[in-house]
Amino acid sequence: MKFLETVLVSAAGAAMSALVGNAIGGPLLGSVLGAVGALNGAFSGWNGMYNWRRYTGWVGFMLDSTWSLVGTTLSVLLHAGQIFTKDPSYRPDRTHRFDAHLYENGLALKKGYAFTQGNVISGAGGRSGLGDDDRGQRRLRFIKNHELLHVWQSRMFGPLFQIIYVGWMIIGALGASIYWLFHRKDFARLVEAAAYFDNPFEYWAYRRDKYWPPLDAHPALLWPPRAVDIDTPTVT
Repeated sequence: MKFLETVLVSAAGAAMSALVGNAIGGPLLGSVLGAVGALNGAFSGWNGMYNWRRYTGWVGFMLDSTWSLVGTTLSVLLHAGQIFTKDPSYRPDRTHRFDAHLYENGLALKKGYAFTQGNVISGAGGRSGLGDDDRGQRRLRFIKNHELLHVWQSRMFGPLFQIIYVGWMIIGALGASIYWLFHRKDFARLVEAAAYFDNPFEYWAYRRDKYWPPLDAHPALLWPPRAVDIDTPTVT
């Protein structure tokens, strides 16, 4: 069954992605995106990532192979990038029917923070890991509430997700820089607050995890904090 799922998901992913590529850019782009769809399907099928018993698996697969191919391409690159890390610790047990791939360690932009591209969540274990103890379970809850939402944001918004996310980072960094000119302190934290924490996609995810305002975020430029949303910190 594992081999059969791998072949079927890879073939279907390649076919759908190639059709999209041919439609928007001709045979060359069709070949490139077809390869992306095939690679995503093969690795996802082999590890049983898509939950076929729920609509989420079918919808996730179709979106990954069509509308959200930008995110899927980034996820394939993130998979490949893990070979340059010392111990990425791919978790097939946690990935199985999760609708996303989980690396307990692996590439991340900041120590202790997860890094999500397309359907791949890297650095999912943070500082606590994804074990069965209380800290591991709390971290897994964060992954389900926050990072898995990013996976679905990328699927739902397609290429708009990357455009809005990066655009907000640039505008937020510029706004924080202007604010800093009048206060002259905590430049890096101000930029992080405006460019990252205030990003609509991040705000949505932090609020979904009932962790707003984040304890390590500079409060000066955050969206209005609401104390009732503060829960046990889940970013560990």
